[in-house]
Amino acid sequence: MRNVVFYDAETDDLLISCKSEDERVKKNFMFDDFIISVTDEGKIVGLEIRNVSRFLEENGINPELLTRFKEIELNITPKSSFVKIALSFDMPDKENIIRRKIPITHIPLERF
Repeated sequence: MRNVVFYDAETDDLLISCKSEDERVKKNFMFDDFIISVTDEGKIVGLEIRNVSRFLEENGINPELLTRFKEIELNITPKSSFVKIALSFDMPDKENIIRRKIPITHIPLERF
């Protein structure tokens, strides 16, 4: 499934959803400026980043690029005892596209 991405410039929130139509969010987990949406089965299907401009600046990305991203992908990698969450950005850079991957967090599986 393709990610659905929405950036609200007024609130500076970035929403990324990879939820299919038949999936329902059971819980939202909030820490710092991140909200993670999880289904009944424990599958992560969404991420909201509040104050995303500050988050991007802290990771060396110009927040003005929020309106020019070619693609933003939510990467979820289950490991034996935790889940790794990261974002991948395809950013235009003159004639090239640059892919940046930014880790968000590692969450112990018992949280889900």
